[in-house]
Amino acid sequence: MPSLERLVLESNPRAFGDLSVLAYLSRTLRELTLEDCDEIKGDFMVFKTFSNLEVLNLSRSKVIGDVELLVVTDFPNAKQLHLPKVSCRLPKQLVFCLC
Repeated sequence: MPSLERLVLESNPRAFGDLSVLAYLSRTLRELTLEDCDEIKGDFMVFKTFSNLEVLNLSRSKVIGDVELLVVTDFPNAKQLHLPKVSCRLPKQLVFCLC
């Protein structure tokens, strides 16, 4: 069982691949920052069931996703979501950044 809680690859030109490979961290990951990582691809909704994820920063990335599909139970422990060029309304206690 993996135990990685924090993964920060901000502005890392060597980071590449699909978000789905991080699925094995779904029970342990608390923070994921892939800000300004142009070679990371995939749909951010892969993280909606990460039970411990508190911070998700995908700003200025090429990651995709349909925010309109988000429901209250998605990202259950999220405190900060920074998603690439999307917009939506989320609960007041959640800090949401459109980057």
